Amino acid sequence: MADNFWAITTFFNPMRWRRRLANYRVFRRRLSIPLVAVELGYNGQFELTSADADLLIQIPGADVMWQKERLFNIALEAVPPHVDVDRLQAALAAVPGVEEVHDLHVWTLTTGRYALSAHVVARNRVGDNELLADLTTCCLDEFGIEHTTIQVEHESRRPDEPAACADRQPRAGDGYREERRYGRPSREG
Repeated sequence: MADNFWAITTFFNPMRWRRRLANYRVFRRRLSIPLVAVELGYNGQFELTSADADLLIQIPGADVMWQKERLFNIALEAVPPHVDVDRLQAALAAVPGVEEVHDLHVWTLTTGRYALSAHVVARNRVGDNELLADLTTCCLDEFGIEHTTIQVEHESRRPDEPAACADRQPRAGDGYREERRYGRPSREG
């Protein structure tokens, strides 16, 4: 049972105190289970190396307010290691009836259980139930993602969609993940 447990910690050391780094490394050496560490690096400088954690996530930043909670949330919602997000997004975009996929998020619920949320723009003539069934099947069969929440948007209703969806502009996340947008090739022109 112990092999199913991971420890999660954060590390940020804006004053670059040597004692803080030394204490972290003592903690790491004495830990008998795998470790996920999320480090906030100030001015693009990081102190931890790949030897300091089994999974190391390093995020550049400067704001210290609420950082520990934010860093834990990033570690807890990590993308499952077997899921290539680019491949997943392209596979969803290739489902017949899908014009575009955006706002895709994938995370681990618990060991072996994964979740996905996404927005898809559908061709106007496609039925939502059939499209959702095809998208859900793609997630489960190809990527092992069983819990999906997919919002279907239609080209004809784009003016009514929230501004964040209507403009379809890729946005940078909080500095640690770049959102990408995939669409089907246009048949026009």
